[in-house]
Parts: sequence; structure tokens; C-alpha cells
Amino acid sequence: MNSSPSTAADFAVRGAAELGRVLDAQQLAAARAAHEAVLEFAVDGPYARIVHDPGRKSPALAELAGHLGRLTCAALEIPELALFHDHLLFKPSGGVDMDWHQNYSYLPLDRPHGMTLWVAQDDITTENGCLYYLFGSRLLGERRAGWGMTGRRIRGRVCRPWMWPRMRPGGLR
Repeated sequence: MNSSPSTAADFAVRGAAELGRVLDAQQLAAARAAHEAVLEFAVDGPYARIVHDPGRKSPALAELAGHLGRLTCAALEIPELALFHDHLLFKPSGGVDMDWHQNYSYLPLDRPHGMTLWVAQDDITTENGCLYYLFGSRLLGERRAGWGMTGRRIRGRVCRPWMWPRMRPGGLR
């Protein structure tokens, strides 16, 4: 795991940080098996199969969520995190792309202080679907899809999204 002093500073400035590999081979295998076991609870969406609250359906995933929370708190130098919602997204390579969005607009929160943790189960590349972030966009307040955040423009400003083009299984962002 990348828990250098710059990780917390990067997160404070950019709103995103890469923590590196947070699951060893045994933990990754257990996570994959647990994910397969809860897939029966998935709902199909246009871009992914989604399992809501998998930690309530699998003790192994509940334990994993606690592990990831502790690592994240240590890396970002924050005292605690409260788990509001966990979900698994099963998104096949080459599927429908998700439009640019802020997660805050999708969650029923009363403030934008939430955090999303993303753990890869497979190699992530630009060919099979990497993540794109628009650093600092959280400072503009809540923006729903279509509220001036379409494509590469925010309030008429041309923005260059930054991507994490590669991520190994067990890595956390």
C-alpha cells in the first residue's frame, strides 16, 4: 500500500489518491470468491450488474470493508470512516460507458463529504476500461449529470480528465 505523507496531501488537493495494492493474493482470492457468491443478488443496469450492500450478504465482504476502511484512514491520516453504503459493480470489458458524474449526486447524502473506494479484481487498462477523474471538481459543488458537466466542459471551462490507465488486481483508489 502507498501510504506516503504525500498520499494524504494529494487526496486533500486533488480529491483522489491511489493507495496501491491493499489486498494480498489470499485476500484477493477470497474477495473474488465472495463476489461470485453474492452475484445472485445483482440487479442488471445498462453499464453493470450491481449488488447493493454485499457486506450484509457476505461476512467475508464485511470483513474486507473493515480492512479497507482501516487502510484508507491510515493512508489519508483521518481518524475514522463511516460506511454508508457498499456495492459491487460487475462491468464487463467493452460494455456501455458510464457518463461523467459525481458520486455525490447519486447518494442521498446531505453534504458532499463522502468517499468512494474502488478495488480492482482484474487488470485494468485503457483497452478494457480505466477510470477517469476530474481533479478538483468537488470544489464546484454538486453537479448532476447534465448540470454543466458534460464531456470535457464544466461551466464553459475545458477540462482535461486525468486517468489511471493501469491498475493491478487488489489495488485501491
